[in-house]
Amino acid sequence: MRSWHADIARTTSVTAAKSYRLLSTILKTAVEDRILVFNPCTIKRAGHERSPERVPPTIEQVDDLASALPERYRALVYTAAYASLRIGECAALTRERVDLVHRTITVTEQAQQVIGQGRVVGPPKSDAGRRTVAIPKLLADILENHLAQFVDPAPTALVFTADKDGPLLAQHFYIHWRKARQAVGLDHMHFHDLRALRRDDGRTHGSDNGRGDGPTRSQHAASGTDLPARDGRA
Repeated sequence: MRSWHADIARTTSVTAAKSYRLLSTILKTAVEDRILVFNPCTIKRAGHERSPERVPPTIEQVDDLASALPERYRALVYTAAYASLRIGECAALTRERVDLVHRTITVTEQAQQVIGQGRVVGPPKSDAGRRTVAIPKLLADILENHLAQFVDPAPTALVFTADKDGPLLAQHFYIHWRKARQAVGLDHMHFHDLRALRRDDGRTHGSDNGRGDGPTRSQHAASGTDLPARDGRA
């Protein structure tokens, strides 16, 4: 048992902990059914996950990642970062849920790829998932450009779509995402890490105080125009 657990833990401690918990549950049932005399899963704290702490992305890193993606996916990155939306929530977002006048996004659905069923759209997993998010002017401007360029005028039109205007599927988008990460040297960055930006960086909250309303590097990146230099970078 110890050797099995150690072999998995050498690759990933999180998978080792989950596997150990599952096996322990199965063997516990076997003991209760008198198939086994005792449960050999006795390694202390082997079922505790110790995920490495993830460092939230900086605004500059979000800009770099967005710039490295095809233009139609850039607003998706900024929405995840500045509105703290999950990939499934972005994939189900429709035009009518984006209020550019009041600068809000209303989350009522999420899209998931389910084995045997394909793309399934349904409510968020919890009541807390249904929410209205205040967005900064920066993101509102980015979305205004994106809606005009890539989104059908119908209220129910999907805001984020795939290369050929079909529904956005996470597994297909991640092909572009991995290429962008590699291009900017951020191979460790997961898409859901973008959501930490809004919580950890005061400049990205819904208020525009202290941020200014002039064009930013993010707005240039999303609109496809040349980026102004920042910190000596072109």
